[in-house]
Amino acid sequence: MILEKPMKKLCMLLLLFCLILTAACNRTRATGKSIRLQGKTEAVLYTVHAPVDGEIRGLILETGERIRKGQPLFGLGTQDENPEVGKAAAELAKAQARLNNATQGNNEAGRASAAAALQSARNEVQNAEQNFNKMQRLYDVGGISRNRMQQAQLDLESARATLAAAQARYEQASRAYTPEELAELEQQVQKNRAAYDAVILTVEGSEIVSPVTGTVRQIWGKNGEAVKKEQPVMQILSAADCTITIPSAITDSRLTEGMEASVTAAGSKKSFPAVIRKIEQDTVTLFSDKKPEELPEGTTVDVTISLEASK
Repeated sequence: MILEKPMKKLCMLLLLFCLILTAACNRTRATGKSIRLQGKTEAVLYTVHAPVDGEIRGLILETGERIRKGQPLFGLGTQDENPEVGKAAAELAKAQARLNNATQGNNEAGRASAAAALQSARNEVQNAEQNFNKMQRLYDVGGISRNRMQQAQLDLESARATLAAAQARYEQASRAYTPEELAELEQQVQKNRAAYDAVILTVEGSEIVSPVTGTVRQIWGKNGEAVKKEQPVMQILSAADCTITIPSAITDSRLTEGMEASVTAAGSKKSFPAVIRKIEQDTVTLFSDKKPEELPEGTTVDVTISLEASK
């Protein structure tokens, strides 16, 4: 009876030690060369934005549809319908006209030609304005399509640009330019041409393709809808990309960002690579772009991190 209390205390201490040891073993299963943890996969979603202002064209995909990387998703209008192209073209035309007029000299024939071109341009603007007003009235009552209305507007803008160039030519036809002034006009033409080329390159990239292989998760735009630059149009669930989240309660202090890992789903012998992307107070997040496509979101996986490879 005298030894009963000390033995009882000893048993309790041994039990407590076993519990602490078990908890430590569950925290990480580590050897001298690797660390084994458990986490869950999470899906990676890609949002496709409009790269420029435009009108959505050719969008025939539906939610849930399978797509491949590089597959065309939709277009954004055409070069002719983009207002930035028309603006850049008008500026280039005016600069080129000023240079042409300056190099032709101020002779009588040049002034007569400039006056005739100016009158013709005024007539074209008048006709274009009348046609635009007519199309506007028809469009307001649903008599014509939006495309015809836009074409009338483009015709008017083009006529006004031609008139501006003709006006500049007429005003400059009687001037005599110095070599320095001619050089300045040439530089302006080159500057406007570079700006026009830059806009064309941007608009030519208006066919939007899928950044990944996956499944269409959401579609926010529709055919004929005008969108602004950076406006989200579609969301895609990647088939090969995923993140693996590990709760901090089972992490290890030896982990650092950039460490490589091997990931295996429960009951599977096939593994895929991942990299530790972020270590936070409550979670450790890994990223992989080589997840098996058949592995569903929310799968519990074993993560093995080699300490030898990370040295």
